[in-house]
Amino acid sequence: MLERAKEFLRVAELALENGLYNGCAANCYYALFWITISAMSHAGFKQEQVITK
Repeated sequence: MLERAKEFLRVAELALENGLYNGCAANCYYALFWITISAMSHAGFKQEQVITK
């Protein structure tokens, strides 16, 4: 999960460097999403409890 977050952050950084601000914001959002999922998993929540299908 953290690897996904890191990938989104890398893409956000590239977007920012190239003036693609909406793309940067979107990738930051998804990075924070996966960081939150990872933190909740670490706290003992099961992924099924966190992500609804």
